[in-house]
Amino acid sequence: MEVQREHWTTHQLIVHGSKFFLQICFLGFCISKGRETASFGSLKSAILEREERKQKHQSHIRGLNAFDRHNKSLNEYGNYQL
Repeated sequence: MEVQREHWTTHQLIVHGSKFFLQICFLGFCISKGRETASFGSLKSAILEREERKQKHQSHIRGLNAFDRHNKSLNEYGNYQL
């Protein structure tokens, strides 16, 4: 098992049976893809898209007042539980 650690990302190559999996963690988000189904470029774009969505969501939340922010968090928690 090979692990490369940097301050913002980690890469891990996992061997499971005859398959190789690449796990990339970027700012707390982890994506694992099998060798046959993903290239490094697709993993990188998936990570960047996910980070962009996270930043958009955070900036939207920061723009709300305290009451709206509280209501939105309750609604999201309720939807998550369903």
